Amino acid sequence: MKTITRRHKPIAFQPFELTMSIETQEQFYDMMSLFSFYTNLADVTNTTNPDVHKRMTHICMSIYDALEAEDQY
Repeated sequence: MKTITRRHKPIAFQPFELTMSIETQEQFYDMMSLFSFYTNLADVTNTTNPDVHKRMTHICMSIYDALEAEDQY
């Protein structure tokens, strides 16, 4: 699996692109499994902060949804 970051602007935090190349079916299903745990994030991150939990849940759900869309093929 390859993970690549690409800076679009200099130093101070700016959005950047993260590209993941999933190269095997095994990696694909591992990633699906990993990101399907977004409902248990409070347990995994040991956070009671609802804002952190909401942000992390959104990130994991977005990745999981993108992977799930690929699972249709």
